[in-house]
Amino acid sequence: MKAFTSHDPEVLEKKWANPIGIVVGPILILVGMAWAAVSVVSAAPEINFMGLFIGFLLEIAGLLLASIRSGLTIDKRTGVLTRWEGFLLPIKKQEQGIGNYDTVTLRKEYRTRGKERIIVYRARLEDSEGEAPLVLSAIENYFKARREAKEIAGFLGLTLVDSSSGVAVTREAHELGEPLRERLKRTDEVPEHLEPPRDTRVRVEREEDELRIFTPAKGMGAGVYLILLPFVTAVLLLSWAFFPFISKEGAPLPIRIIIGLIVITSIILTIGIVLEKALKEREIIVSRDQLLERTRVLLISRSKSMSLSEMEELLFHSEISVPYEDRALAVERALFRLFAKPGLLARSDKAEIKFAEGLSDEELKYVHYEIMRMIAE
Repeated sequence: MKAFTSHDPEVLEKKWANPIGIVVGPILILVGMAWAAVSVVSAAPEINFMGLFIGFLLEIAGLLLASIRSGLTIDKRTGVLTRWEGFLLPIKKQEQGIGNYDTVTLRKEYRTRGKERIIVYRARLEDSEGEAPLVLSAIENYFKARREAKEIAGFLGLTLVDSSSGVAVTREAHELGEPLRERLKRTDEVPEHLEPPRDTRVRVEREEDELRIFTPAKGMGAGVYLILLPFVTAVLLLSWAFFPFISKEGAPLPIRIIIGLIVITSIILTIGIVLEKALKEREIIVSRDQLLERTRVLLISRSKSMSLSEMEELLFHSEISVPYEDRALAVERALFRLFAKPGLLARSDKAEIKFAEGLSDEELKYVHYEIMRMIAE
């Protein structure tokens, strides 16, 4: 979707191409040109008019497909939203009043595409009086959907409510695009003092221009053994179930290899999960310029960072963000609750990083408090 600057500052215009037409249209044009060229060359010295006609039809079909467009025009002066479809220019139009809407919302939803379930981010106009929501867009890329929703909310001067992470984040029109650091300084919000949790593994070191938060490895505690137990049980059950096939005299070699690979893969995955849970060390560094997290398991080290000049939100997050109104996903919600890894989410218009996953709720609140305090200074 692309926004166009209108000569009228009270009008926002958007148009987007048909994704199938963009791909298929140019191909048909090239095929038509090639067909016409071959018809002329192969029929020399005479001209194959039928071949030329077929090539011409293919080119016309390609041009029509490539020029398919749809668009959205919002006239703030008249309070009318116009949807249109056509070929470069509008042919079919549909108008709807938007004067009563006071909020732009962005939600994460699940859709079915054939046998595949996909995630889309739907932007809608809503109001507090119960009027039917007006869908603005449904885009698979979150950051693109976020930018579109912010642009429309800013243009109309409406509140934006983004609940795509599972936590509703409300921003007034004048706050859109404002970095978290600037917002904290403008509002003079200082997080309430929070003491570190009792018996916490988190260690905090503060310097003048830097905050360091360390989380040592868990070690082989009871929690790791509880995680290990179902995997070990599964490996033993697999081995017991397939042992007769492996030990049986004359068992086909391919079957032995496949069963052996299944058991070995299960063992490797179990070892990997145990090492990740037991030996993972974490260091979070917050400076005046960026937030960075480093994790290390044995000799493997990873890092992820975000500039504070871009960060707009620092939220608690969980993978449990499936729409509750979808009853068909009840089993998936239960599984998400069982295996979800709550953590913190730093987010901007261009990127997001999830970090501090695996800490307890009290430790997450304490880490969040320390980071917010550092950013607010």
